[in-house]
Amino acid sequence: MARTTIRTEDITDGSVANVDVNASAAISQSKLSLDIVNANVNASAAIVQSKLATLSIDTAELADDAVTAAKLADGAYLANRNRIVNGNFDVWQRGTSFAGQTATAYFADRWEVQPAAGCTMTIDRQAFTAGQVDVPYEPSYFLRADITTAGSANAEISQKIEDVRTFAGQTIAVSFYAKSVAGTQTLTCRIHQDFGSGGSTRVTSATSAKVLTSSWQKFTFSLTLGSISGKTIGTSSYTAFNFYWDNSSTSNDVDLAQVQVEAGSTYTPFEYKSFGQELAACERYYSKSYNTDVAPATSGAAGACSSLAIYSSGSQSLGARWVTSMRKVPAVVIYPIGSTNTGYVTRTSDNVEVAATAGDIGMGGFGYLSGSLPNTFPNGVKFHWSADAEL
Repeated sequence: MARTTIRTEDITDGSVANVDVNASAAISQSKLSLDIVNANVNASAAIVQSKLATLSIDTAELADDAVTAAKLADGAYLANRNRIVNGNFDVWQRGTSFAGQTATAYFADRWEVQPAAGCTMTIDRQAFTAGQVDVPYEPSYFLRADITTAGSANAEISQKIEDVRTFAGQTIAVSFYAKSVAGTQTLTCRIHQDFGSGGSTRVTSATSAKVLTSSWQKFTFSLTLGSISGKTIGTSSYTAFNFYWDNSSTSNDVDLAQVQVEAGSTYTPFEYKSFGQELAACERYYSKSYNTDVAPATSGAAGACSSLAIYSSGSQSLGARWVTSMRKVPAVVIYPIGSTNTGYVTRTSDNVEVAATAGDIGMGGFGYLSGSLPNTFPNGVKFHWSADAEL
């Protein structure tokens, strides 16, 4: 049989029909040598998107698990998989350095620190050096828990993830970066399923212990949470991710960065969110009138609320709205603009501080201030506020 050469330029649109070739299998995959369809064909776009029938490659033609999380570059299409809020430690609305801490409190937004009995700690925001390569994606900050007076038990750092239904009965993948300030330190991780006020008894998962050194390391572990079948869910239930470590030495300091908790058993890259996204998520639990980088009870009028008094009664002025609707009716603190006092507002007529409290507090704001307010025209007040609806 004489050999016939078919050149690219001899093939016009539709001249070799799909049925002509495929039906008789005249040209099979085995008869195509590597590179027989070469760059010359591709360059001329012999097969273009418009020549593919709509849905010619559909879900049924993809093998199970053919597209996996690991095959997606940097998890670009896996949004909102990290259930930790502020896992990058970017948002610190309450302040950025807290010395002499002996009681459980929130410091970096959504992160609660519990010193051990007899322990004193300094919790602060530490900055990464620009260009460092130990922790990827150029994070700005990490959290440092510095023990200044040793205690007699374990210190803890926790984040309470709203609703005990979160991850119930599921396998989760946990990843984070951590180091000690000096020497080695064992950091243990666990999950609490807390059923809230009036709910079933708290359940604690198995633990995973990690040995920190003075260099940043990425740590991972997975576990399966218990089912909540048959449990009673009360008010303000949560699933808490918890670190704890020995507090008996002032050398037992811990640095944390890029904490991620996600469903499944695959450790995907850390999910970066913009500062605005993280701040908005944090404000569901804690909000304030001050600028983001200004701690509450700081003197200054930037962002303060102004209100005229209601002169008929002489005991009220208008209230304020929160930045976003909060998780529950929050605890509200009122501040004057000129000092660190709490429970006061500043009279605009003479800058005198007078006592005031918030009334008609709701998830969206509060309705009025009451107290020793001015009652003559045109006097009013200025004030700041903070609202706390943490779990």
